[in-house]
Amino acid sequence: MASRPLSEMLDLPRDARVAAIGGGGKMTLLTTLGVAWAQAGGRPLLAPTGRIERHEERGVPGVRTVLLPAARSAWPPVGFLGGELLVVGRKGEAAGTLDPLAADEIDVVARGSGADLVLIKCGVSGGRSLVEPAEGDPTVPLDASLVVAVAGLDAWGAPLGPESVHRHEQFAAHLGLAAGERLEDDAFYAALADPAGYRAAVPPGGRYAVFLNKADRPMRVAVAQRLASGLIERGVGEVLWGDVRRQEWTSVRRGARA
Repeated sequence: MASRPLSEMLDLPRDARVAAIGGGGKMTLLTTLGVAWAQAGGRPLLAPTGRIERHEERGVPGVRTVLLPAARSAWPPVGFLGGELLVVGRKGEAAGTLDPLAADEIDVVARGSGADLVLIKCGVSGGRSLVEPAEGDPTVPLDASLVVAVAGLDAWGAPLGPESVHRHEQFAAHLGLAAGERLEDDAFYAALADPAGYRAAVPPGGRYAVFLNKADRPMRVAVAQRLASGLIERGVGEVLWGDVRRQEWTSVRRGARA
């Protein structure tokens, strides 16, 4: 998969606001998108609406992190130095933890810094590749122009349980499955295509796309191609699949073949 820049695959205009939901690589996808945008001369800003655990504050090429005080009144000006993805959040109590910003706070920082792409990490997955949404989850800002639902293909074929699904008991009840049952296509369709699943987070007027991540071996590529076709058939307008860490991805849109 010789890949075009992810921003082109997603048809991102300048000043887009992109929210990532789900699990299995949200932060990796947003960081990849932001670093490439910065290398092309842009000013990308990444901020979370949910806590980020184990965030690397230093040493990530092309990424600079600004840790804000808890009190908004004490925030310093936030600006770009050039050629960088700027990650902004409140400094958490635990080392490597980035606490979230509210949607209106992200807007204030974005406007004040002059960002021309805003990337928003939404929700918490606990490192799992599928997530059961729940009331009280961090919300997608209403001004998000694109919502990308991420799912990790390492969960396909795995037993339904705490290692594969965040809130696995609720996910099992939603699908009518028992703990330990094998996760296959229907589990991904329920999460990614059901209007009551991830799609419920999309604000009015926002685009919705799916990224099937971790297609890093032939069997997972075959699964990704089949799932992409099934998601398109179920009304998802755009599906990307590949492996973000390898910088590989392709896409299929409604009216095209996977």
